[in-house]
Amino acid sequence: RQLAEQLLRFITIQCTYGEVEELKSSVAAAERLAGRVAADCPCWAASMQLLLELLFAENSRPLHKQLLAFVRKLPRQHQEVVGQLLACRIQQEAESVLGQQQPQPQHIGAQPGTATAKAAAAQVLLQQQAPLSAAAAQRGLTLAQAAVSLLWLPAAGEWMAPCAPALVLTVARSVRSMLRPAAAGKHLTPNTMELVQDAVSVLYYTLQQHGKHLAGPAGVLGAAAVAAAADSMLEALQGTALVREAM
Repeated sequence: RQLAEQLLRFITIQCTYGEVEELKSSVAAAERLAGRVAADCPCWAASMQLLLELLFAENSRPLHKQLLAFVRKLPRQHQEVVGQLLACRIQQEAESVLGQQQPQPQHIGAQPGTATAKAAAAQVLLQQQAPLSAAAAQRGLTLAQAAVSLLWLPAAGEWMAPCAPALVLTVARSVRSMLRPAAAGKHLTPNTMELVQDAVSVLYYTLQQHGKHLAGPAGVLGAAAVAAAADSMLEALQGTALVREAM
């Protein structure tokens, strides 16, 4: 209840500095809760769903470090619950951005490297070629902001493995949807360029951390995600919209 009351006060704040300061009270209430309830208590998961939703809010990057510093200090069992919630939330948001459940091509269980698996991966890629709407692409970049902050948390690597295919597909498609209009002459604001550069970083580090999983156990969707990420990163490098020194 204390955490809910703190978050209700938090959402009335109208400036970033005020949000950062008010978040301290919300985090303190969450820390007290972690000391009073077991990790498997339903109230713990429900409370963390409320608090961690801030990671996925647009323009919430100034809050991420404080939120994740709190997560990092949690007892292991409480932290594992947080990890499961974050993975589910990333998967949910990725599927929502793509506008459908993850594509289910025929022969989705085929082993990577076989002709059948390659054909199925190509089918997924074809489904992902259409550009996202501007609003959907922006949501994808906001998701990337949450993911790039999670890279700072050592335990997050293991948490994000199950949702890595959906995350990579979504971020890659969002990057391409932003870069293509820029290639045609549309101006990208400095803020958008920074978001796209962070999204490319998410692609790179997710492939680095979960490449074996994407290319193996993740099956067709993992293979399609790797190919989509490669296409997006290549497009970013070949284009002129982004600052080359930051790539």
